[in-house]
Amino acid sequence: MTSYWLPVTSHELLVAIFMKELILGIEGGGTKTTWCLIDAREKILAQGKAGSGNVSLLSDSDLKKLFWEIKRALPLAPTGIGAGMAGVMRAADCQRVKRLLKHVFSSAQKIIVSEDSESGFLAAHKLEPGVLVIAGTGSNVLVSNGKQRVKVGGWGHIVSDGGSGWDIAQQGLRAAFTGYDRTGKVDALGKVFLKATHLKRLEDLAIWVLDSNRNKKDVANLAIDLFTQIKNPVAKQCVERAVDELVNRVLWGMKRLGLKSCSIAMIGGLFEKQPLYRSLFYRKLKKKGMIRQFFLCQTPGALGAARLVTLKKV
Repeated sequence: MTSYWLPVTSHELLVAIFMKELILGIEGGGTKTTWCLIDAREKILAQGKAGSGNVSLLSDSDLKKLFWEIKRALPLAPTGIGAGMAGVMRAADCQRVKRLLKHVFSSAQKIIVSEDSESGFLAAHKLEPGVLVIAGTGSNVLVSNGKQRVKVGGWGHIVSDGGSGWDIAQQGLRAAFTGYDRTGKVDALGKVFLKATHLKRLEDLAIWVLDSNRNKKDVANLAIDLFTQIKNPVAKQCVERAVDELVNRVLWGMKRLGLKSCSIAMIGGLFEKQPLYRSLFYRKLKKKGMIRQFFLCQTPGALGAARLVTLKKV
């Protein structure tokens, strides 16, 4: 179910109607979808959240259901829609989401669809040069010099997503099973994963992970349990490897665009909920001497999605 709230008065809603520009921003991530309705001054008229918005993992029916839930929560019909959605990699993906949005929001005059890293970047930097680093269920890095943008990573959890919750969980699982193969005993990390999944044997955990119906988020959530064991040398190594993956992607992107230093913004559950991860990422980047500014982005990603419509894209 979609949850939502209206941070404005009825009078402000009437003013927005007369301004004749109401933009709906939708940011769909692997774990949740957030949305907001703004006016021409970027005043948030309504906002809320719903379930997963990863288009590569959702059918057309699932996406339409998601969009209908958002529409029913809106106090006013949008004149434009900006959607930054996880899993959008090709023009065909953009066209698919745009078609489904148009089906649900038939009155919208302008609809722009991109991937969630684009909306996240606009939330953090608008059109200024900078780096956006996403680390949640999945991961992605977007770098801009103000004229060009390059994406580094974010190709999905099978071939990419280094530094994400999925990546950390996978490293931890491999370490637990490797230890079991070597000693025949379940180590501390293995016991934590068994407790988290309510299972008794690693054999059962292997089947749990390999279940074709297993949600990506379910596996990624095991990273939370790994962080509780951060004093364990194996767990610490998993986290440090993940951070190194993100640092390398930032450096690769900056090098490709000829940037010597940059403003670096972070978004995503790992950065928001794991201060240790954020701190370790900062320390490793600082050693490279390429940080001009470093911050956790507090601007809603859904507002960044709305800026796909209100700001001229690079």
